[in-house]
Amino acid sequence: TNIHLTATVLEDEETHRLIYQNSQQNHDQIIQAEGNNNFVVRYGIDATKLQDSLSLTSEEAEESSSSLLSLSSQQPQQQQLLLFDRIIFNFPHWRGKSNNRYNRELLKDFFVNAAQSICEDGGEIHVALCDGQGGNEAENMIEWKQSWKASMYAAEAGLVIKKLEPFGEPRYDLSSHRGTDRAFFVGNEPVNYVFMLPTNENTTTNNNNE
Repeated sequence: TNIHLTATVLEDEETHRLIYQNSQQNHDQIIQAEGNNNFVVRYGIDATKLQDSLSLTSEEAEESSSSLLSLSSQQPQQQQLLLFDRIIFNFPHWRGKSNNRYNRELLKDFFVNAAQSICEDGGEIHVALCDGQGGNEAENMIEWKQSWKASMYAAEAGLVIKKLEPFGEPRYDLSSHRGTDRAFFVGNEPVNYVFMLPTNENTTTNNNNE
């Protein structure tokens, strides 16, 4: 199977092993997936600083080609970025229960970096959010103001919504409260937001509608 997958976590490997009891098991399942030699796991990756976290020198990129989808040749000093066909961020969340301002900042910073880390041709950014968090389901201004305003921050980063769809994993329990080995409830109707870079077709359509 010609699929290149890079699974990432925020914690360094040692910390991740200490906190999450299934850390080693999940790591091994990814690395040893049958028929896939292009799966890697990387630790210490900050989703709001993807360019810094995933930057590779030319030599490192060659050695890590299993996780490579495409390389930008425009980086100075032979510093190259991994560009992905798809970036998936499931249920991002700041510490605590009611930190909407910080959650908005998290999404804003993520979109800015992720928009520069996907392929221009067909690249997608998937963000799974609990029902109501994203804001597109808001039925009034109060609900919108209380949401994380995902589409607005994505637009500020130069992205457009491709589609919204049900997350589709009702028993999903792989997202945990940071620093604790305890999954959180993602709600009854989690939503997967799919964003992309605008195409010439999008731009032409928008200009014709102005």
